[in-house]
Amino acid sequence: MSEERLSGVDVLLAAFRFHPVYAGPAIRFKRYAPGLRDRGIDLGVFSAHLEDDDTVGSGSWSDGDLLDVDSVDGIPVQRVHVTDAGPKRQLVRYYRSLARHLEASAPRPDVVQLLTLTPWASPWYRNIRRMGLPLVYTSTMMPTPGLAWYKRRFDRIPLRWLDCVVVSTGVMRDAIGTPGARVRVEVIPNGLDLDRFRPPESADERRVERRRLGLDPAAELVLFLGGVLNHRKGVDVLAEAWGRIAEARPAARLVLVGPHADELRPAGPQAAFLDRVRRDLSSAPGGLERVVFTGPVDNVQDYLRAADVFVFPSRKEGMPNAVPEAFGCGLASVMTPFEGLPQEFGRPGREYVLSPRTPEDLSGSVVALLESPERRGELGASARAWVEANLGVDRSLDRYADLYRELTERAQARSR
Repeated sequence: MSEERLSGVDVLLAAFRFHPVYAGPAIRFKRYAPGLRDRGIDLGVFSAHLEDDDTVGSGSWSDGDLLDVDSVDGIPVQRVHVTDAGPKRQLVRYYRSLARHLEASAPRPDVVQLLTLTPWASPWYRNIRRMGLPLVYTSTMMPTPGLAWYKRRFDRIPLRWLDCVVVSTGVMRDAIGTPGARVRVEVIPNGLDLDRFRPPESADERRVERRRLGLDPAAELVLFLGGVLNHRKGVDVLAEAWGRIAEARPAARLVLVGPHADELRPAGPQAAFLDRVRRDLSSAPGGLERVVFTGPVDNVQDYLRAADVFVFPSRKEGMPNAVPEAFGCGLASVMTPFEGLPQEFGRPGREYVLSPRTPEDLSGSVVALLESPERRGELGASARAWVEANLGVDRSLDRYADLYRELTERAQARSR
């Protein structure tokens, strides 16, 4: 194969949700796009447009209709309309449309990069693979433990059509590489942009950042970053712990960065969960006046630089973006043991504090850090050094670029 052909590899990112409604993996690949482009990898996106979307103007569409291609930060985005049929059926319809779109495309991409995988869409993965297109799936979550054997077997059906599964941690690799899962698995950690996610250069910069964000320059800021409505993220435990933190530290303020009721209009269990969280926060000293709900933001790094302590009480993860981002900003971090906690996050007591997931223990760990600027500084400096040595984005971009080129070479060799 000529070097000229390999210098430009086209990768289609199959992201069910993309700008402006993101999940963590889509955000990460959007940030990866410029670096991949520098390495000769051109990224395009195939995303879903749902019934309640109002982000691309109004119109009348039927299921499977392709919208006009738009551009997000220089990335071409092709959206397909998917009618409301429940999450599982919507995802299947999305992949059906992806397969049909690829079949009709000329030229086709060199590689298809998946961000979601469902056994119900296996026929469409098979069709894509039979077009000679390599399929890569980036898994972002630990497998569900304790499933019955037939459910585990069903969940593995799509793996037979994949060329590679990419995971971000060794823990995830070991979980996926169980008997019956015969698929190539590569570990590529979530790379961090060390220039974007950097510590504040001085206390003055932190104060200026706070004023710009409308936060109290003199407060002790405790930051949570993630889905406020997501039980898995553990914000309910933090809400219970907040009363003790607020009582012990009158200057403390809680900043919740992520979606909340005003943006997502929750219903059913989500609404009940949010009500319980708000009740716990309201009953703390100072009530909701000491709590900031930011909603979705594009400048996460500014909030991280403005904060004193980052709290991550999650129950289950793969390799969440939020933790390396906090580390990169030199922010002292408190985590609870979660299913999938990776060695790639460093050592408890050195790069972060590991607290039992109880309101009593979590509040005690946070209060201890608020009481000790010196300890916060030690943890933050160690965390920053760790991500510089282990999680820089260039290493991850090189690995993805090499993988896409290798798979392109093999696919073209098979077609000869």
